[in-house]
Amino acid sequence: MAPDLVPGSSGLVPGGSDAAGDALAGALYMAGRGESALAIWISLLNRELEEVAHGEHGEGMDWALQLMNDVQYRIGRYYQGIGRDDFALASFKKISA
Repeated sequence: MAPDLVPGSSGLVPGGSDAAGDALAGALYMAGRGESALAIWISLLNRELEEVAHGEHGEGMDWALQLMNDVQYRIGRYYQGIGRDDFALASFKKISA
C-alpha cells in the first residue's frame, strides 16, 4: 500500500469510506502511481462484502456490489496498461452482470 496513506475506518483514508478509498486509488492511478492504486483496490476486494454494504459508511448491498464491480474493472484496466492482458482478462471475468 502507498506509504503515505493514513489508516481510517476502512483502513485506507482518514475517517474513510470504501468509496473514498476507491476515489483515492483512482487519483493515485491517474497520477502515475498505479502500484499504490492497485494495493488499495486489492485491499477493497479483500473486505467482507457485508461489511462494505452495511458497515459504518456502507450504503447497502446494491451499492457495495457496484463498488466491487468498479474495482474489478479498474484492476483490469491497470493490468492492461502494464501489458498483463492475462491478469486483465481474469479481473474482467470477475465482474458480475
